[in-house]
Amino acid sequence: MLRRVLTAVLAAVALAPAAPALADEPPPASDYFQKAPSSTAITFRTPGRRTTGQRVLVWGLLGGAAVAGGVGVWFHLDSYRAAGEVSEDSMSSGVWTDEHQATYDRAGTSGTVAIVGYSVSAALLVGSAVAAWLTQPADQAVTLEPVRGGAVVGKAWSW
Repeated sequence: MLRRVLTAVLAAVALAPAAPALADEPPPASDYFQKAPSSTAITFRTPGRRTTGQRVLVWGLLGGAAVAGGVGVWFHLDSYRAAGEVSEDSMSSGVWTDEHQATYDRAGTSGTVAIVGYSVSAALLVGSAVAAWLTQPADQAVTLEPVRGGAVVGKAWSW
């Protein structure tokens, strides 16, 4: 059955009409009113910089993600250790005691806290990526254009 379907799909692709060639399309119209750049002008582009508040925001979110991830790892290991203790003790003694129940409860609570820590860490990582993208600074340009008797210097900002 699968062989018949694949044969039908391949036949349909092989018999499909070819796309029109791109050479048949006319070239785009020229804009005669566009100001032509001066051949003597020199433009310097410098990368923009984030403000101190923006840097604090991005790095603060990353630091919070690291702390939350560390808390998640700590409680994950505690949960793993407690679950191992319960498994070893219950198999050797065969009797379930209040101490076993407390260790079992600790394993469950630590596992829940680990999941919350990992989730908060992931949310803070996404938040830091979004903050870094939204606060990305624009380039700045300085243009030096020689004219009769001197030069004209201009600065342009984009946002």
